[in-house]
Amino acid sequence: MKNVKLFILVLVAMFAIIGCSNDKDGNDNIDGDVNNNANNNQQVENNDQDGANESNANSGEMKLGETGFVDDGISQYEITPKSVEIFTERNGITPSNDDEVFALIDYTVKNTGEEAFQEEDILVGAGLSLTNSQGNIATEITYYDYDFVDEITESIEPGNSYDSQMLFEVPESETSEYTLHFESYSPDVEDAKWLFTESEAK
Repeated sequence: MKNVKLFILVLVAMFAIIGCSNDKDGNDNIDGDVNNNANNNQQVENNDQDGANESNANSGEMKLGETGFVDDGISQYEITPKSVEIFTERNGITPSNDDEVFALIDYTVKNTGEEAFQEEDILVGAGLSLTNSQGNIATEITYYDYDFVDEITESIEPGNSYDSQMLFEVPESETSEYTLHFESYSPDVEDAKWLFTESEAK
């Protein structure tokens, strides 16, 4: 009889140990799931924050030297207009009309997308314009191949930055103010705009 009681006590003790071990494993699994969910939620929040920062990168009118982000629906890139020259004659070449001036803008472009593109892809027909204070809008005219304008002849590769120039022919601003405008077709990205005056020209 004593042996039977001892055997029963041993079985009860074994079941109790096994039960505690399972509870611990279950708790460890729950803790692991909670930690994984927390990490996933943090990653989502970080991604959302990155998107918000990118969307607000072009908030308001910028100044020369500041960088804007552009998503033209095909390519994504950063644009930094660095300086501007405003003149009425260069190498014997003058604007088409007497009331117009040339605006030659030095800029840096960085490809932030995944595909290479050509400079003309972002200058010609890509929502790029220069507006004077009267509201006259001019498009970029590098395609005229003026010899006083620097161009990027190679492909603009992802992650790389390049220096170049863009040229506009626009009626002279009555207040000396001009606005450079790069349109973004993504609804999450504001258009990039820079305001400068003739007094900032070099």
